[in-house]
Amino acid sequence: MWTLIGKLFLYVQCRKKQVYVERVGQLQRALSSLQASSDRREETERQLRGQLEKELREGGGSGNGNEQTSSGETIADLKRRLRERDEKIMSLEGDVAKWEQRYLEESALRQAAIDAASLPK
Repeated sequence: MWTLIGKLFLYVQCRKKQVYVERVGQLQRALSSLQASSDRREETERQLRGQLEKELREGGGSGNGNEQTSSGETIADLKRRLRERDEKIMSLEGDVAKWEQRYLEESALRQAAIDAASLPK
Protein backbone atom coordinates (compact mmCIF):
# COMPACT_ATOMS: atom_id res chain seq x y z
CA MET A 1 0.00 0.00 0.00
CA TRP A 2 2.76 2.46 0.97
CA THR A 3 4.70 1.73 -2.19
CA LEU A 4 1.64 2.57 -4.27
CA ILE A 5 1.21 5.86 -2.42
CA GLY A 6 4.93 6.58 -2.84
CA LYS A 7 4.75 5.87 -6.57
CA LEU A 8 1.68 8.07 -6.90
CA PHE A 9 3.43 10.86 -5.04
CA LEU A 10 6.48 10.56 -7.29
CA TYR A 11 4.25 10.53 -10.37
CA VAL A 12 2.50 13.72 -9.28
CA GLN A 13 5.84 15.39 -8.53
CA CYS A 14 7.18 14.32 -11.92
CA ARG A 15 4.10 15.71 -13.70
CA LYS A 16 4.47 19.03 -11.89
CA LYS A 17 8.09 19.25 -12.99
CA GLN A 18 7.12 18.38 -16.55
CA VAL A 19 4.58 21.21 -16.52
CA TYR A 20 7.30 23.58 -15.32
CA VAL A 21 9.67 22.39 -18.04
CA GLU A 22 6.95 22.87 -20.68
CA ARG A 23 6.20 26.36 -19.36
CA VAL A 24 9.88 27.28 -19.50
CA GLY A 25 10.00 26.05 -23.09
CA GLN A 26 6.98 28.14 -24.00
CA LEU A 27 8.46 31.19 -22.33
CA GLN A 28 11.75 30.66 -24.17
CA ARG A 29 9.89 30.44 -27.49
CA ALA A 30 7.97 33.61 -26.62
CA LEU A 31 11.21 35.38 -25.75
CA SER A 32 12.80 34.25 -29.02
CA SER A 33 9.78 35.50 -30.93
CA LEU A 34 9.90 38.87 -29.19
CA GLN A 35 13.64 39.15 -29.80
CA ALA A 36 13.19 38.35 -33.50
CA SER A 37 10.42 40.91 -33.77
CA SER A 38 12.54 43.47 -31.98
CA ASP A 39 15.49 42.73 -34.27
CA ARG A 40 13.28 43.15 -37.36
CA ARG A 41 11.95 46.42 -36.00
CA GLU A 42 15.44 47.71 -35.22
CA GLU A 43 16.63 46.76 -38.71
CA THR A 44 13.66 48.55 -40.29
CA GLU A 45 14.32 51.61 -38.13
CA ARG A 46 18.01 51.51 -39.08
CA GLN A 47 17.14 51.37 -42.77
CA LEU A 48 14.63 54.21 -42.42
CA ARG A 49 17.13 56.30 -40.48
CA GLY A 50 19.80 55.64 -43.12
CA GLN A 51 17.40 56.66 -45.85
CA LEU A 52 16.44 59.86 -44.05
CA GLU A 53 20.08 60.70 -43.30
CA LYS A 54 20.94 60.15 -46.95
CA GLU A 55 18.13 62.50 -47.97
CA LEU A 56 19.41 65.12 -45.53
CA ARG A 57 22.99 64.81 -46.81
CA GLU A 58 21.83 65.17 -50.37
CA GLY A 59 19.82 68.22 -49.36
CA GLY A 60 16.89 67.17 -51.42
CA GLY A 61 19.31 66.21 -54.17
CA SER A 62 17.24 66.67 -57.29
CA GLY A 63 15.66 70.00 -56.50
CA ASN A 64 12.62 70.85 -54.45
CA GLY A 65 10.94 67.44 -54.47
CA ASN A 66 8.18 68.62 -56.74
CA GLU A 67 9.35 66.58 -59.71
CA GLN A 68 6.70 64.26 -60.99
CA THR A 69 7.04 60.56 -61.67
CA SER A 70 5.47 58.79 -64.62
CA SER A 71 2.41 58.12 -62.43
CA GLY A 72 1.91 61.86 -61.84
CA GLU A 73 2.92 61.87 -58.15
CA THR A 74 5.68 64.06 -56.80
CA ILE A 75 8.85 62.55 -55.36
CA ALA A 76 8.10 64.18 -52.01
CA ASP A 77 4.64 62.55 -51.94
CA LEU A 78 6.13 59.16 -52.71
CA LYS A 79 8.75 59.55 -49.96
CA ARG A 80 6.06 60.60 -47.48
CA ARG A 81 3.90 57.60 -48.42
CA LEU A 82 6.92 55.30 -48.09
CA ARG A 83 7.67 56.62 -44.59
CA GLU A 84 4.01 56.21 -43.58
CA ARG A 85 4.01 52.62 -44.83
CA ASP A 86 7.26 51.85 -43.00
CA GLU A 87 5.77 53.23 -39.79
CA LYS A 88 2.66 51.11 -40.32
CA ILE A 89 4.80 47.99 -40.86
CA MET A 90 6.70 48.63 -37.62
CA SER A 91 3.43 49.13 -35.77
CA LEU A 92 2.01 45.89 -37.18
CA GLU A 93 5.17 43.96 -36.28
CA GLY A 94 4.75 45.18 -32.70
CA ASP A 95 1.13 44.01 -32.75
CA VAL A 96 2.19 40.60 -34.08
CA ALA A 97 4.68 40.22 -31.23
CA LYS A 98 2.02 41.20 -28.71
CA TRP A 99 -0.49 38.69 -30.09
CA GLU A 100 2.13 35.94 -30.28
CA GLN A 101 2.91 36.53 -26.61
CA ARG A 102 -0.76 36.48 -25.68
CA TYR A 103 -1.27 33.25 -27.65
CA LEU A 104 1.67 31.58 -25.92
CA GLU A 105 0.41 32.64 -22.50
CA GLU A 106 -3.11 31.37 -23.16
CA SER A 107 -1.75 28.16 -24.65
CA ALA A 108 0.34 27.60 -21.53
CA LEU A 109 -2.68 28.20 -19.31
CA ARG A 110 -4.80 25.76 -21.33
CA GLN A 111 -2.05 23.15 -21.18
CA ALA A 112 -1.68 23.63 -17.43
CA ALA A 113 -5.44 23.20 -17.00
CA ILE A 114 -5.40 20.04 -19.10
CA ASP A 115 -2.44 18.67 -17.17
CA ALA A 116 -4.08 19.48 -13.86
CA ALA A 117 -7.28 17.76 -14.95
CA SER A 118 -5.37 14.67 -16.07
CA LEU A 119 -3.61 14.18 -12.73
CA PRO A 120 -5.09 11.33 -10.68
CA LYS A 121 -6.82 12.48 -7.56
